[in-house]
Amino acid sequence: MNFGSNDPYVVFVVDRSSWWNEPNRFRHCGIGVVSHFHGDLLYGHWTEYEFHNPSSDPNYFTHCTTVWDPEGVTIIEPSGHKLFIPKNAFIGGR
Repeated sequence: MNFGSNDPYVVFVVDRSSWWNEPNRFRHCGIGVVSHFHGDLLYGHWTEYEFHNPSSDPNYFTHCTTVWDPEGVTIIEPSGHKLFIPKNAFIGGR
């Protein structure tokens, strides 16, 4: 998808759960939509999100899919839960 503003973009999932809280690992994450031009994971749009990974499967994220469309980006979990981030939240290097 070409948004015509600082393309290309990438989605990062950063696990922010605590190693000390094993039952909740791989659930509390930050989702980042970052312009690839900047190459800095700290620069971009970030959304806090809790994945629906009740078994704390460390490979859960590899089973998620990402759909880019003219309105933005959607992350779809194996459970069917969806997170939509509108393009106006991340285009232009936000």
